[in-house]
Amino acid sequence: MFADDIGLSYDQVRIYRLTASKWPPERHAPGVSFDIHRILTKLDDRFEKILAPPRHPRSGKLQWSGDAARRQAGWQVVTPQSVQEKVEAIHDLAADEQVAVRVATDFLRRPSVAFRAANDDAARHLFNKAQNERWQQAEQARQEPVSGQEESPLAPVVRSIDRTLEFLDLVAACHKFVDSTNHLVPLFNDRELTEDARAVIEHNVARVRAACDWVAHVVSTGETDMDEELARILRGGD
Repeated sequence: MFADDIGLSYDQVRIYRLTASKWPPERHAPGVSFDIHRILTKLDDRFEKILAPPRHPRSGKLQWSGDAARRQAGWQVVTPQSVQEKVEAIHDLAADEQVAVRVATDFLRRPSVAFRAANDDAARHLFNKAQNERWQQAEQARQEPVSGQEESPLAPVVRSIDRTLEFLDLVAACHKFVDSTNHLVPLFNDRELTEDARAVIEHNVARVRAACDWVAHVVSTGETDMDEELARILRGGD
């Protein structure tokens, strides 16, 4: 009834009442707004905390601002400043999956962003996995005839061409690796490498060897599955 009489919502009056009950008059901080008191209400050390304001980033004075109080309370700030605060704000805005997809796609169109994202093993693995699943779905959809519709007599020919192109791409990748190796390795003649450099090369040679073994396994068995250890090696894990 009181809320209706003064033209405020019940929730607003309830918050005001709760805040006032948590801050006895003798504990009020002079010159500090009611809103700052409200934000700091749930802190156990609020009486001491409110008397030690942080330094304002623009004025340089020791004074409370809304965002400074929100940081102390663990709330999301209105104007993000640190990298983490900006990331949290983006996550909050991109909670909707459609928005997240649009944002991620736009960001990955930036070469520098895409390059740094590719350095994250988990992100790179998940992207490659999603790309492989998408390819498999597209391949399955292309191979399965539409219900009630006869398969085109050219469909087997198209699938055969696709398999031929994949075969040629794989052979081309092998030729490219051998050609690059034949060109680069002789350049290391009489060159002394540091221990770290040797470790990097040995690590990558192990990845290449694992990839070659996987190719040989797929060619002989037709099974493209890989165990966790192989996936870890191909991702570049230690």
